[in-house]
Amino acid sequence: MKLNKVLMSVATMAGVVAAGSVAANADVVTVQQGDTVWGFAQETNSTVAQIAQQNNLQNPNLIFVGQQLQIGQTVQQSNAQAQAAAAQAQANAEAQAAAAQQAQDAAAQAAKEQQQAQANAQAQAAAAQAQQEAQQKAQEEAAAQAAQQAQQKQADEKQYAQRQNQVNYNNANRTVQHVVRSTQAPVSNNTSSNNGGLDAANAAARAWIVARESGGNYNATNGNYYGKYQLSRSYLHGDYSPANQDRVANQYVSSRYGSWVNAENHWKQCGWY
Repeated sequence: MKLNKVLMSVATMAGVVAAGSVAANADVVTVQQGDTVWGFAQETNSTVAQIAQQNNLQNPNLIFVGQQLQIGQTVQQSNAQAQAAAAQAQANAEAQAAAAQQAQDAAAQAAKEQQQAQANAQAQAAAAQAQQEAQQKAQEEAAAQAAQQAQQKQADEKQYAQRQNQVNYNNANRTVQHVVRSTQAPVSNNTSSNNGGLDAANAAARAWIVARESGGNYNATNGNYYGKYQLSRSYLHGDYSPANQDRVANQYVSSRYGSWVNAENHWKQCGWY
């Protein structure tokens, strides 16, 4: 069956659908005597249903001579729609991929920044710990050095005091021996009177105390204490003569201790009498 086709280019009216796509041409045929929709479908590789839908045919078996029918437009339109859908899907996929990549990059950057922050925090903590340990070590070393210096000073003072005590003790012993020898020297029957009526033991005890208090010096002074026996000035009542010092000292010891021997024992225990 021979068809008379009137070709009209739809593409020339609509333009290019998309970049890289082929323009679609819709064929318009005029119905001749003996033409059928089925025949058009066979010639155009279409279907009766597509031609009927494309031309709004209520009854595809009823067409009229001279009637114009569009053949193939629906297929071209479907192809264009499919291409548009595919392009849109591709664009959506690319947008999703870009968004996913952006999110991944942002997550990687956040993780990197978090790791850097953790590293900085750890470094600061380590520096603070090291500084604290250094300060503690310095304090401990300073305390240990101060304690060592204090111990050394105490040991030096103790050693000095021992040497000084030994010197004082030796000097006192020499003085005591001198005083004792002088008091024990034979003076016929006047020995008791020269010692103020004291026997040898009390005279020796008095000489021992005198040696430590003043070294036998009647003019020795130590604040409010005066003379050979280092008595309070109030006891002497302004009379600092040797005779008054001897008399007041004997009275003081007799009234307080009962004897010079007892006064000596008290001095050895307390360091004073």
